[in-house]
Amino acid sequence: MSIESLNKRIEIQKRKSEPVKVKGVPTYEWGSFYSCWCKILDLIGTEKYDAYNSKLENTIKFKCRLCSELKDIQFNEKEYQIIWNKKVFNIIFVDTLGGSKDWIILQGKFVS
Repeated sequence: MSIESLNKRIEIQKRKSEPVKVKGVPTYEWGSFYSCWCKILDLIGTEKYDAYNSKLENTIKFKCRLCSELKDIQFNEKEYQIIWNKKVFNIIFVDTLGGSKDWIILQGKFVS
């Protein structure tokens, strides 16, 4: 895949604080962490049907160039979220493509 195919801009936010309960619901404060270009990938084949069965039908994959900021997300994905097209996606899985030194895929579930 070439760099020219990275045609969507995303913002990655990091959780800034412990949850504060608002009307009994834990709420977090988020701050801007990193912004980068990516390619949006669709779920295909069995992956798509597995997502439907797991109630993860509103998921999208974001393929990005690997950098030190994105490496930090790999083991702490619950601390981060993605903003794309004014929509929020919780990061539910990070795929390093078998240890690729060039690419990383962030899978996000639509929140709002």
